[in-house]
Amino acid sequence: MKKVIAIVLLGSIVCWGKEVVVVKGDTLWHLCKKHLGNPFKWPEIARYNKMRNPHLIYPKDKILFPPHEKDLDRIGRLEQGEVINLFGNVQIQGKVSRISDRVSSYDEVTTGACSKVEILFGRDGLIQLMPNTQIKLKGVEADGMLLLRLIKGRVLVAKQEKRGVRVMTNSILETRGNALVSYSLQGITTVSIFEGKGVVMGKDRKIEISAGYGNQTDSDGIPQEPVLLLEPPDITFPENGMITGNMKPRFSWGKEADAYYVEVANDPSFIPLVFESFPKKEELSWPLKEDLYFFRVASIDKKGIIGRFSEMRRFAVERRVGIRWENRPLYAEKLTRIHQNNGYTYISTDSILYFYPEYADNSIGKIRLNIDGKEGFYKEPMRLKEGKHSIVYQAIDMLGEEAEEKNLSIISDGTPPQGTLSISTPLKNGFLKEDATFTITGSDNLSGLSRIQVGIGNEVFAYLKQAEFSLSAEGEYQVIWRVEDSVGNISKDNLLSFSLDKNGPEIKIVTNPELAIYNKNYMLPDNATITIDASDKPAGVSAIFYQIDSGKMIRYNGPISIKEQGLHILRYKAIDKAGNETKDCSFSVFIQPLMHEYHK
Repeated sequence: MKKVIAIVLLGSIVCWGKEVVVVKGDTLWHLCKKHLGNPFKWPEIARYNKMRNPHLIYPKDKILFPPHEKDLDRIGRLEQGEVINLFGNVQIQGKVSRISDRVSSYDEVTTGACSKVEILFGRDGLIQLMPNTQIKLKGVEADGMLLLRLIKGRVLVAKQEKRGVRVMTNSILETRGNALVSYSLQGITTVSIFEGKGVVMGKDRKIEISAGYGNQTDSDGIPQEPVLLLEPPDITFPENGMITGNMKPRFSWGKEADAYYVEVANDPSFIPLVFESFPKKEELSWPLKEDLYFFRVASIDKKGIIGRFSEMRRFAVERRVGIRWENRPLYAEKLTRIHQNNGYTYISTDSILYFYPEYADNSIGKIRLNIDGKEGFYKEPMRLKEGKHSIVYQAIDMLGEEAEEKNLSIISDGTPPQGTLSISTPLKNGFLKEDATFTITGSDNLSGLSRIQVGIGNEVFAYLKQAEFSLSAEGEYQVIWRVEDSVGNISKDNLLSFSLDKNGPEIKIVTNPELAIYNKNYMLPDNATITIDASDKPAGVSAIFYQIDSGKMIRYNGPISIKEQGLHILRYKAIDKAGNETKDCSFSVFIQPLMHEYHK
């Protein structure tokens, strides 16, 4: 893209007899304004340097300014006119015009739609024909005043104060300075004097117009009283120097008027003219290609007189057609991820695929999609079925131009992975009797296993590929575990509840009445009862067994009573629910009522 850079000059110094080296962004117009104080001398400087095309100057080119202004006279002054700038369909005497063409007396110049031309007369007179305009050059008077007839359209006249231009419509306008003249096919002429002064001469009437005023004639060519030109609108968009990705920018401005005149061009001379418009509202949208642009607007009053132009705004349109895609969860409570492997992008079927512009200020008009061979345009987020998918997406900008196609290979995975738990020690009836190592493994056929989550009590642990942990402390446990694949599909929660109990129950003997002790011997009366009590954590007591003397080991169901006097040996034990037993315990006691009574 060819870019034009406009440089705003805050001041100028006259530098006759200087050689200037062109830098990036320079134009001959700006160099003449900067070094000579008069940008309209650029055609003479171009001829002085024998430039073939003064509109194409490049960095490191050398431009020579003559020692004195009078030296410009030696290169030949144009008494008539020369085309110095044009764009679009411009014809002189019915032939296509080009830069450097001469415009002679009685020549007819015509511009087409969105076409403009600038014709320089002498050294300081500039005539700019707007689109759809036709003039006929009438010659130069003895005092140097240029005569031209405006047949239709609009002409911008820029002239120094000492010399003027006389425009003949169905009336005659004489102007010195900067004026805009419009003529309609109905015979009505409007004049806006921006600088200098003007005189409108009609049938038996002559109206003088000062700078900042406008005038309109009726269809008979009779001039009306001057009216004050409307002040220029305040441009609210675009900002000066901004770069936008919107290829249909919405131009906007302030100050109410009956209508507005809008110009957008690629050059500060407003040639070439990209478009012009006469909107009624204070905003306008127009499609533009990627390029550098200049924009200005003027207010139009109820009589059709164009007011002063606003300040010129420079902006650029940058084509921004980048597209992003994003995968978001279908359900807010379920997170989803993407996984990339071997050229494929894995997503979950419980997710939604979005396509959206990479930049908020973008140039995208629509997004074309081809999904598994079916073509259409992106309208809303989509959910893909499980399996492989081929997606081709392409941005089409606001002007209908297509961007580069991009490809996306997706595998949609909606199946949770499978997991398996193994324990180093057998688990019986919900109990473990010794230290154990737990191993959890998982597998997934599509996106692959991502992690294993294990919850033990109030703590959660995450493992990659395989979970392995050991438990050695006695207690009751709840182990919750699940496996997750690379796109966020999660298996159902698996719960394992068990108790780890490595020791048998605690057991003790209680007698009623209490034992009497003599010479380290225990004594009870024959009516005494013996109670065996056992406790166990965490499994709990399953059963208590006992044996008296050489009798059988039987299950304990309640207090024991021994009637036969003499020495007896009571053996007993307890078993917990995990199968752990206490060591065999024994208790020797004498059944001696009198001795117990004596020694109690």
